[in-house]
Amino acid sequence: MRDVPQIPVYKEGPFSTQFTAKNKKIKPIVLSHGYTGNGNYWSGMCRDFASHGYIIFTPDHCDGSGVFTMKKDGTHVPLDTTKLFGTYDWINGKIDTRVSEISELITEFSESGFL
Repeated sequence: MRDVPQIPVYKEGPFSTQFTAKNKKIKPIVLSHGYTGNGNYWSGMCRDFASHGYIIFTPDHCDGSGVFTMKKDGTHVPLDTTKLFGTYDWINGKIDTRVSEISELITEFSESGFL
């Protein structure tokens, strides 16, 4: 298995004082990658948004649509190549998974009082 792709970020880095002092709200963006993509593909654009006060969430979906996806437990989710140009039902299944994953993400950061 290849190395996990990394985005150059500061893990657990400090927030700007303009956010910690409650002078400014953090503006979230959820970016859902396209088929065969992952969050790393958009890292340049995400860094640019972050430099303007946005916090970016780029989930790597576990629907088999990402070229490289790894779950929190380290399990690799392979790219589903059974239907590269899938049927309506196949694509809808992927969309249903993404909606569920993004809904869980929004619920998690909403309930935590993070934003």
